[in-house]
Amino acid sequence: MTTSAKLAEDPFFLKVVEESVLTVMGPETVVTTKLLAAALTDQDALVRAGAAQTLGQIGPAANPAVPALIARLKDEDQSVRAGAREALKKIDILLP
Repeated sequence: MTTSAKLAEDPFFLKVVEESVLTVMGPETVVTTKLLAAALTDQDALVRAGAAQTLGQIGPAANPAVPALIARLKDEDQSVRAGAREALKKIDILLP
């Protein structure tokens, strides 16, 4: 099973991946940002919110995920919208 498939299937796995990647590989890794940006489209709101939160923790290095975060500002789940807004602030993207 691919990591992307596992992320979509198991929100706990997303948390483990987030912590592991941020600790071992460093927040600047492009792979981290791409995986988390992909997780923003997951069916599970907890996964989407967790991905947004982690992208915010990465900060400006998560800039490639900005379009995906902006799309989540219209998410049906309030926690995802809030997480995306907070992440964009931490990435230094000014919102109206």
